[in-house]
Amino acid sequence: MTYLLTKTEKKHYPDMIVQANEITLAKYSYDLIEKRVLYIIIDKVRKKYIEELPVVENTSEDLFGNLTIRFTPSELKEVDNMTRIYDRLNQFKQKSFEINNEEEWASINLLTRASHKKKENYFEMEISPHALQFFVELSERFTAYSLSVALSFGSIYTQRFYELCQMWRNKGYFEYSVDELRELFGLKDSYKTYGEFKRAVIDKAQKELYKSFSNNSSPQSDVYFKYEIKEKGGKKNNKIKDLIFYIYDASENLYGNWAEGDYLYNIRLKLTPLFKNDAGYIERVLNGLKGKEIPYINSVWVKIEDKLVYYASKEVEERAKVIRTILKGDFQLF
Repeated sequence: MTYLLTKTEKKHYPDMIVQANEITLAKYSYDLIEKRVLYIIIDKVRKKYIEELPVVENTSEDLFGNLTIRFTPSELKEVDNMTRIYDRLNQFKQKSFEINNEEEWASINLLTRASHKKKENYFEMEISPHALQFFVELSERFTAYSLSVALSFGSIYTQRFYELCQMWRNKGYFEYSVDELRELFGLKDSYKTYGEFKRAVIDKAQKELYKSFSNNSSPQSDVYFKYEIKEKGGKKNNKIKDLIFYIYDASENLYGNWAEGDYLYNIRLKLTPLFKNDAGYIERVLNGLKGKEIPYINSVWVKIEDKLVYYASKEVEERAKVIRTILKGDFQLF
């Protein structure tokens, strides 16, 4: 199934693009300019081949299936340092994506050529059919986000967390170990201690993302995150192991004006008819939610509501079994 933007999304975010989740979760180490180049590629490729717009500006395709994309220095937020752009485009051309999932392993170079037309002052990138096929075939899995917001960030780590928040926004949270994040961000040999990684990567991204989220100027992010330590390693090294990130979503206003107590009250109302003879189970669930971040509690509430609607025609015992299964499987709630 190909994802096409809804009319509402197009109205509120005219520059919204979609990026394959495999790319969001791909392991790579690109700097800020290189990531901005990647955003431009994703935008053009998907508009031309997935959304099939009749005209996609600054693109052309040759007889061999190579796609040429043109852009200006201002689109990279770099206008005074051509040497730096040349260097980063050259580095970008030499790098490849490594994708390794259940279905395949692949190493893919995105560019076959990069050039700067000095008189007209624009750049050209040529993308091979293999890379184009990679982007197009991944259309079934996507992450939607605003191009102008993504380009506005001054840190590559903010961009990566922005993508992750968009990818998991419907769930309301996501979890990673520190080592997984290091590998995902291409930082296996950097920021060796948790404290260094926290300050230089997570906290820096959180601060910039929240600043964009809370300001009233354009472009403005519609998500930001909070996080907490989920689990520590062995007692000997007391090493931080897992982190849980809670996503705050402004564009869909998922949480309204509900506080924790409102959620717990309404969750109790939903569970009581299902577990009349097991009041202790209800209390354990509610106690397990107390003190959690609102996005996490919201995701529990939404999942309960969705399942009860879907299984509305089933007997109470079967609905209770479904709810107990998803609370334990998805949220580790008893």
